[in-house]
Amino acid sequence: MPTSDGSSPGREPAPRAGSTHLAGQIGTPHTVVRAGEHTVKALLAGIAAGHSWIAGSTDVDLSLTVSTSDRSADTGERLDTGGATATVRVEVRHPDGRLAALTNPVTLI
Repeated sequence: MPTSDGSSPGREPAPRAGSTHLAGQIGTPHTVVRAGEHTVKALLAGIAAGHSWIAGSTDVDLSLTVSTSDRSADTGERLDTGGATATVRVEVRHPDGRLAALTNPVTLI
């Protein structure tokens, strides 16, 4: 469960990036942070809460959701299932909203 400052005890976010040196690829990949607004405070809170991932562009949208029949959690959040069956789904979308990749729902028992 996140603390009052949005961080998750016992877990450290691990933003990573690579280095490419090919024509037209300098500066990729990007660390993308899900934040409520584009401010330093919101970005740091998003990173601290684990709401970050690596993408080839900041325009790529990632959705990772785990859910039970009555609760859900998104990227970087934890879900106490209380022993209930949970379903995990991942979606990646292009900048125009078209689906780029997805997983079939994975059921955790």
